[in-house]
Amino acid sequence: MDVCYLHFEHNGNPVLGFDTGLSSATFAKMRQSSLLACYGLIVRGTPGGGFCLLSEWKPEGVVERDGRMVVWGADFEGECIEPEQQTGSEQQAALIRLLLKARIFAEENYAPFRDGEEEFAPPAALIAKDGSVFFPPFELVRSVFRAQGEHVRLCAAGRWQHPDLRGAAAFHWTAAALLYAAYSGKAPFLLAPENTEETLHSDIRECRYLPLKYAAPHLDETAAAAIDKTLTVHEPLSESVWNAPLNQKPQVEIERIKKEGAAYFLKLNRRIMRRRFLRRNKGALLAAAAFVVIAAFFAGSFIQARYNAPSVKGLGPEMVVRMYYDALSVLDNAMIDACLAKGAAKDDRVFTANLYVIGKTREAYGGGGLEGFGITGLHISGDLEAAGDGILFATADYTLTMPAAENELPIAERRTDVLRLVWKKDRWQIAEIQRTVH
Repeated sequence: MDVCYLHFEHNGNPVLGFDTGLSSATFAKMRQSSLLACYGLIVRGTPGGGFCLLSEWKPEGVVERDGRMVVWGADFEGECIEPEQQTGSEQQAALIRLLLKARIFAEENYAPFRDGEEEFAPPAALIAKDGSVFFPPFELVRSVFRAQGEHVRLCAAGRWQHPDLRGAAAFHWTAAALLYAAYSGKAPFLLAPENTEETLHSDIRECRYLPLKYAAPHLDETAAAAIDKTLTVHEPLSESVWNAPLNQKPQVEIERIKKEGAAYFLKLNRRIMRRRFLRRNKGALLAAAAFVVIAAFFAGSFIQARYNAPSVKGLGPEMVVRMYYDALSVLDNAMIDACLAKGAAKDDRVFTANLYVIGKTREAYGGGGLEGFGITGLHISGDLEAAGDGILFATADYTLTMPAAENELPIAERRTDVLRLVWKKDRWQIAEIQRTVH
């Protein structure tokens, strides 16, 4: 984040500058002169590792450099933290601990910080060799972020702040996020260039990240669990965790933990993406449209069931299984009911009914319906020839693909179903489905 800063001489004196990225005309039109009225803060370090004095830092002027307006003030030599610089970096962990202690001191002794008036962008702070810490004016830093783009702002500030927390809870969460990055080499909530602030906030609220016990297998397990609890359920973070020990583990053990973590995150990501897909579409259902679509659906289903109900009478068990998955793929609820025994696979019935309504609603509002949804790669196995006592078992392997929501990738799940079929009067029907999602 030291791209924020410019060190140069002005009238023979060394100064610290902030490049706003604006031309002189744009700077004047946007009335950015108000940036000269915002204050930063310097927390002075002591030889013992503590802090003793606070001094305000105020912009002193504006100068044009290379066609862009730069706001400048008194010079401050220091380095920014780089939480993602190196996995398990003790140097970065030490700088982060110092930064957090300085922030606590500032909040206890400086009213704007104590009252939550000044936002915290950790990678924008400067840390001097003597332990002093410079917290730049956030409004000034924000103008630099704005010039560099939304992605820079989210990387430098957004992903280190919980959108809903304030006060002590917000500080503890930020501390946990920084320590996560110091120990693992990555921020807990990753950002692709196309991600928006809304996507980031959703990821934070829904805890869509890899727990630290998987991201940093070498870290003390108790410390990793404490940091994860702060990130997920917002428990206060003890300062003892700031100095968590790193354990030596065999490479085989580390690889096993990482493999478990990859599988965990894959399942977590699928669950969250599926929930978002259904929630987003559910919110689009207006009461009148929902009533019309649902009424039409159930009326049509009743008429079809009454006068033209499909039947599996006379079909072999393998054909019943195949017709069931074909019906799932096209949301043919009547055929699904024909293949199932009474009370079987309730989750599949509810799932297909909901998707049918969502698809019709999308079409009514000019959307794309449910393009992309379906079952592919179906493979059915099992001893389906021996009737025995009227009970058969079959295995179905297939891929279920959910349609993509806006700005998101399609959700594809590889599934294995174990089906129990029973002979009912004059036909085979599916009585039970045990499902595994890989």
